[in-house]
Formats: sequence, C-alpha cells, structure tokens
Amino acid sequence: MIEIIIANEKHLDSLVSLNIEVQNLHVRFEPQIFKEPDRDEIKAFFREVLKDKNREIFICCDEQQPIGYILLQIGGHEGHAFCYTQKWIYIDQIGVTKEFRGKGVGKKLIEAARDYARKHHINRIMLDVWSVNENAKAFFKKQGFNIFHEKMRLDI
Repeated sequence: MIEIIIANEKHLDSLVSLNIEVQNLHVRFEPQIFKEPDRDEIKAFFREVLKDKNREIFICCDEQQPIGYILLQIGGHEGHAFCYTQKWIYIDQIGVTKEFRGKGVGKKLIEAARDYARKHHINRIMLDVWSVNENAKAFFKKQGFNIFHEKMRLDI
C-alpha cells in the first residue's frame, strides 16, 4: 500500500538515499554547479530542514519502503511599489526512485504539496526545473504547472 507520511529524524537515512538519485541527475546536467553527493553533508542538510517551521518534507512509502519524497518551503515577499504581497509554496526538491517512476508516486507527492498549500491558505505552488530535464518538464506540465518565468545566464 502506498502512503504519504511527514518526514522526521528517523527518516534521515531514507532521505539521503532518495536525494542521492536526484543529486546524481543534477550533477550530470550541471557538473560545474552541483557537487557529487556526500552522504554526511546531505544528512546534515536534511537534519536542518526538519527543524525549519517553514519547510516540510513528505515521503512516499510502498509497504513502508521509501520510494519518493518532496521538500516544500513556504516562500513569498512583501508588497512594494511594483508587486503585491505574495505567498507561495516552493517545491525545493522532489524525487522518485527509478523503479517507481510512471506509477503515480510523483502525482501523490504533488497532491501532498497541494494539501499543504491549502492547509496554509496559499494558492500558488512554484518550482524550478532544469531546461534539459525533459522528463521533469513533461511531468510537471501533466500535473498542471505552467511556465511563467524563465531565467537566462551568460557564462564568461
């Protein structure tokens, strides 16, 4: 049975393992930006995230075996001369183990993000996706996400 649970300290090793798949993908896409995974550094990162009241991690389990996760953060900014006050949920990380991709796990994690947003009375979820990650872009579009902002860079 597949279920979504809120991560806590006892899930640190599972989060590290789940993240390493995502981190390795990012290293392949942008090796000049992303570091090779270091279990201890990743564990320390998640330990700090779990203490942050503005962030939440959900883990998707199949028969108590972690198969995916999503890291959410409440974000936003105060209004000013150019923009209204805004609040959103930011998907900082999401990952599903290779053998469970295409089986509805990512969809369940996005639904957990929607529920979290509703719980916090927030009506927008945002994320970043690497331009070269066609699979992720297709997945997010299928979940209803739309491109609204693009970043560009100039390496010199």
